[in-house]
Amino acid sequence: MKFNKSFPFKTIFYIAILLCICFCLTATKQNANIEAIIKKFNLESAQYGVCVQDTKTNESILSKDAEKVFLPASGLKLFTTATALEILTPSYRFRTSLYAKAPIYNQNLNSDLVLYGRGDPSLDYEGIKKLAQQLYDAGVKNIIGNIIASDEYFNTPKHPWGWEIGDTDWYYAPEITSLSINKNAFEITIEASNKINKTAKTILYQEIPYYNLVNLVKTVEKGEEKEISADYDPVTNNIYIGGTVSKEQGIVKERISLKNPPKYAGLLLKKALDSYGIKITGNVLVKKHSNEFLQEVAFVESPPLPEIIKQINKISDNLYSELLFNSLGRNSSEIKGTDAEKATLVINKFLQNFEINSNSIKLTDGSGESRWSLISPKQFVSLLTNMKKSPHFKYFYDSLPIAGKDLRPESFKGTRGENKIQAKTGMHTGACSLSGYAETKSGKNIAFSIIINNGIQPSKQIKSAIDKIMLSIIENY
Repeated sequence: MKFNKSFPFKTIFYIAILLCICFCLTATKQNANIEAIIKKFNLESAQYGVCVQDTKTNESILSKDAEKVFLPASGLKLFTTATALEILTPSYRFRTSLYAKAPIYNQNLNSDLVLYGRGDPSLDYEGIKKLAQQLYDAGVKNIIGNIIASDEYFNTPKHPWGWEIGDTDWYYAPEITSLSINKNAFEITIEASNKINKTAKTILYQEIPYYNLVNLVKTVEKGEEKEISADYDPVTNNIYIGGTVSKEQGIVKERISLKNPPKYAGLLLKKALDSYGIKITGNVLVKKHSNEFLQEVAFVESPPLPEIIKQINKISDNLYSELLFNSLGRNSSEIKGTDAEKATLVINKFLQNFEINSNSIKLTDGSGESRWSLISPKQFVSLLTNMKKSPHFKYFYDSLPIAGKDLRPESFKGTRGENKIQAKTGMHTGACSLSGYAETKSGKNIAFSIIINNGIQPSKQIKSAIDKIMLSIIENY
């Protein structure tokens, strides 16, 4: 029999065509699955985008409006944390200092004591006490001057553009200050009375008297509960807590934002100094100070950056993310603009290294709390695939929530997605996202981004739809 030399090439050609057809059929089937899920959750009027890519071959597996921009919500934190790991490096720590003009003499510090913050989101009362202890260990007994709480390290608005004013009384939209304390929030517990229409028991936890709590919460029958509200009056320093609770709810916990965190940090420092027997002749003031002739007399540092970004990506802490975002701007070589504006330029330049078109990305904050930021699913996936090549990838990957554990166990526990998906969530009213990495049924390692915007259904329903879409993707590839 005469051998046909063209046979192998034809075979390869036909196999390639067959594989292409199979891929197209699979993608078509998956798009149909997604549309069915969208319909099942009554989200036909919403806009959504999906992008899935094989991280080994860079092959596009699934794309639905992947290049359209959407409100990413907290998914935006991936861009902040990825950039910070590359620019600031994993060894970066935030430093909070005490400065004075005069040296210690005869157990006296004849100088104002400056508490100077550089954006440490983890600073708490324990950290403040460590500063006071260092002065005690140095032999200080008296401070002849004031405590100056300095909030000048960042030149940025206390609330980023696009944050809703109604959110700023709550912990997730606190003031962004370079001297922050206790996550710039207070916890409140509310317990219903034994009698209907009576005032509930409300406790505000604060280390020192700061807010004047005005309790307006009433006790109601089960099913008549209304959301807890918080309203701050800057004139009286009153915080009005309203709403209703029932006995069946048990103890309700809420967290409200702290107004003027530098002032509270300064007052806590005074308390800590008092506890070590160090007397202060002056008052606690919040103001700028002159750096001339100042010397550092005590300092504390935050945990290293990988621990900070875990708090950002796993817990989705907006304060942590915004302080890291502003630190990118503050530590950059950019000259013009606020630190937040400079941080945007830093992130855009970083993305250009990944050949991501930053011109079609709109960043107005570093946490995604802003309603004005816009990013496409494809840009998320480009970031994720490029970060796999980074020497710092392990820190980035380890910061992501794990499906079935700290990523929606109600959706993923006991499914194929359990422990196979690590991804960052995002949620606003009517907008949800999920972006990260996963392993499919066939063993493919993928990067993905799913975003739904303008949904009129409750956020819980939109999140459930995204989770079903994600499970469908890993089951069918």
